Amino acid sequence: MFNTEQLISGGANHVCDKILAMARNFEVWDYHPENIDFFRQHGIHAKLFEIGYQKELQHIPLSPQPDIDVLFFGSINQRRADVLNALLKRDVKLEYLINVFGQRRNEMIARAKVVLNMHYYESKIFEIIRCSYLMNNGVAIVSECDDSHIHPRYLPAIVPARYDELVDKCVQLVRDDDLRRAQQQRALATLQQYPQTEFTRALLAPPKKRQFTLSVSI
Repeated sequence: MFNTEQLISGGANHVCDKILAMARNFEVWDYHPENIDFFRQHGIHAKLFEIGYQKELQHIPLSPQPDIDVLFFGSINQRRADVLNALLKRDVKLEYLINVFGQRRNEMIARAKVVLNMHYYESKIFEIIRCSYLMNNGVAIVSECDDSHIHPRYLPAIVPARYDELVDKCVQLVRDDDLRRAQQQRALATLQQYPQTEFTRALLAPPKKRQFTLSVSI
């Protein structure tokens, strides 16, 4: 079972309960160490599935003339709505998607100058599953980020921002074409340093056998 939900405090309890029930019957892979700690606290051994570059996911040709300033996709709560409303007040052309996937979502990503990633829960685990897809395609990402919740390898691939900086960081990238293009290139180049095949191969490798040596005491 591969879990991609946030399972620490602040997550949806009914989701956590369902995942825990399923996890007791399968080998469990998870993308984040804090989720793995959560499983451990409930008596479940989970393995860390690290996220890297997957060439098959690099399939969104970005528009040379993007007509969307900022794209956000995901469910809305108050903390997210406040940021989106603040962007609208800055005369940003904003598009919002929910429950849109596949080709339609890819088309919107291709048209966007910036994709905004921000937390839903106060747990504030970095949404690497979502962001890695964007990195694979060289998208400029402004992401709410707490350094204690994100692996340092991913930091160059995003424009990190505190919650109260999100609007300004988005506007800066929207208005500065050179800065944005440099960030797009950096996003892809950063993830390409970490091939998914290497992470997966390490996860699937059989455990090393313990060996004992015989010593003679006189």
